[in-house]
Amino acid sequence: RSFPVLKRTAGQSLFCFSLMLPWGYEKGLLQLQYKNGQSIFGCDEYAVYSNQEFQIAKGVDIKIVDSDLHCKMGGEFGTCLNT
Repeated sequence: RSFPVLKRTAGQSLFCFSLMLPWGYEKGLLQLQYKNGQSIFGCDEYAVYSNQEFQIAKGVDIKIVDSDLHCKMGGEFGTCLNT
């Protein structure tokens, strides 16, 4: 697989990250985004944070945060109200 390479001016780069819940749909969503080189995986560098250790894809390890990551659920789509 290959990703398009962005040519940037020297000294410029983009770091992207995602904080994900270890349960629910987010793992599958991030795996799809990784496979397609989209979202944070289109950035020059990226990191995925969660409170449990697992892999999104080979070579994409989770960085651990000390939090239970619980929040209220709701809204039109029944998702986490954490933004």
